[in-house]
Order: sequence, then C-alpha cells, then structure tokens
Amino acid sequence: MAASATKAHLLAATQAANRKIFQKTKIPSMVSFNEIALQLHDGMTLAGQRWAYGKVNSNDNGKSTTLSPPHKILALHGWLDNSASFHYLAPHLVDKMGGQAELVALDLPGHGLSSHKSLDGPPTLLSDGVYYVAEALDKLGWTKARNESGITITLIGHSMGGGLSLMYAAAFPEYISKLVLLDIYSPLPGEHDKSTSLIRSHIEARQKGPRPNRVYKSLEQAIQTRQMTAAKAPGKQWLSLEAATELVTRATMPVTDEDGAEGFSFRHDTRLLWPSLQHLMPEQIDSMMKSVECPTCILAAEHGWPFKQERVNKAVEIIQPRVHKILPGSHHLHADPETAEAVLEEVYHFVAEKNLTYVL
Repeated sequence: MAASATKAHLLAATQAANRKIFQKTKIPSMVSFNEIALQLHDGMTLAGQRWAYGKVNSNDNGKSTTLSPPHKILALHGWLDNSASFHYLAPHLVDKMGGQAELVALDLPGHGLSSHKSLDGPPTLLSDGVYYVAEALDKLGWTKARNESGITITLIGHSMGGGLSLMYAAAFPEYISKLVLLDIYSPLPGEHDKSTSLIRSHIEARQKGPRPNRVYKSLEQAIQTRQMTAAKAPGKQWLSLEAATELVTRATMPVTDEDGAEGFSFRHDTRLLWPSLQHLMPEQIDSMMKSVECPTCILAAEHGWPFKQERVNKAVEIIQPRVHKILPGSHHLHADPETAEAVLEEVYHFVAEKNLTYVL
C-alpha cells in the first residue's frame, strides 16, 4: 500500500534533522529548497526535492503556485541511490541559471522517501520506471506547460536514472528539450544466454519474499557500508564521505530492533536487489537511441562504470551527442565534491546553451 503524502513529509522531517548533523553541502543563499510528494494515479507517492531561485511556493501535489521559470529540469538518480545524489549539482545549477530554472530531483519508487511497490508485481522493470517519469512530469504540470507556454524540459539522469531518461526521451520526444546522461550511455543491455537463469533467480527470490533491511548501530556505520559497497562495484569505483553521507542520510530512518536497541536502517525496497525480469537486447536499445531527437550531453567518469567499448561507440554513433566528455572522478562524479564542480560547469553550459561543442 502506498505511503501517504503526510507520512512522506514526516519522514522527510526526520531526514532533515539528521542532515543538520551530517550534511556537508551548503545551499547558495539565493536558492530555495522544499520537499515535495506527488500522489500518482496508481496510489504510489513519489517524494522529491525541489530547488528554485528565490522563494517558491508549492501546493500539496508539488505544483508550483508562483510564476514559473522557463527551464524545468528533472533529475533521476541511480539504482539504490536517491534524490540526494544531486545534493551539489541541483542547488548550484539553479544558482548559476538565476531565475531561469527550477530543478526537481525525484526519489524513484522503492528509493529514498518514496513509497514501495505493492507485493503483487515485480519492482524492477525499467519500463515501469519510465511510467513514473511520465507521471511525475504530468503531476508537476510540466508536460501541460510545455504544450501551452513552450517551457523547456531537461532530463538529467545518473546511471539507471540516465537509462530511464533516455527511454522517456525516446518514447516522448515532443516533451524533452535536452538530455544529460551522467556516467551512462544507454540502458545496460542484457545477455541472451543468461535470460533463463535470471528468470529462475527472480522467481525463487520472489517466492521467498523480501528480506528485512539490516539495522546499523549508527548512521556513521551505515555510511561506511555504503562506501564499501561502492568500492566493490565493477571497475575502480569509490564514493566520497560527503556524497555517501548525503545519500545515506536520506536513505535511512531511526529504528529499534527486537532487543530494544536503537539504530538506523535503510528504507529502500529490498526487492530492488532481485534480478529483473526485463532485459533489453542491444538491438532494442539501438532502436530507442535512434528515437531520441533532443540535443544530448554525455559526461562519463574516468573511473566510473566499465562500459563495453563497442556499446560506447554505438551510443556515440547513434545519439551524436552535442557534448561528450570523460571527466575525472568515479561513478558518482556529480556528487563527490572534488569532481562535482567540473560536472556542474559542463551541465550549466549545455543547459544554458553556452559554448556548446562536440568533444570526444
């Protein structure tokens, strides 16, 4: 059953209290921030964070009630992350654009403060994620405004969020003005010879049911675990203490275990760890990339996800990105303070249409 908007805001208040202790990012003085909760047609609640220049009021469903800036930016995080992935990029991008932009970063279903999918369906379908992108844009009022007043909509997606952004831009090209992909080139392709085994693994996991999240003695311990998880990821990845702190602060909640001991537990839906039943083949992904009509910016990390070079080449060949650069940093290059500024500059120039060049 979907969580109510009230519950989402109460949870947000808990995270805000934690953030006063652990948050490293300072929001520019002219940038305002507020939590939002979008009530969707299927009963789900999508939580998110909104940044804008100056004061922004919003009604209970997240729509702006003040004069809206012409540039709308929706940011989508990666797998098992949350909207805090954009803790640096979002406020500083809005600040650099003055009163010309507002940015909303979502917690995708089962992540952050958003509600979890019900038990009667798989929670790991990429196409299902695209539905929630469409729902969010509709509930924010952006697709209607795009048709009526000609605002621009930019999608910024990191990792899995980039895959969802590309899929939405391909399916609904009339709504998206620009696309930014952070350490991702396209949805990751499946492998033909693993399809059967993945179906079996998914069904076996589903029959066992979701497992409870682990309880950590302190927030610091949960943060260390998140950093260690990043270090074990493919390639030579790492996650800074600052980025891990932001992500974990939003991703956890205070709990009491069976023995009465207090601690912290991650809030994400553990079913997200199940193998997906949906795997796109390279030919399907190529077809989607051909349907993307908007200018695209791809910023990959030197020590990010180890993409197969043939897929990188194919994505660049088909998408023909306006900007394509390999920047210093790891998979979370936009969230780590040592590398985020370079990402900010590239995204700002791209979104603001300044000094655009095609660079490999």
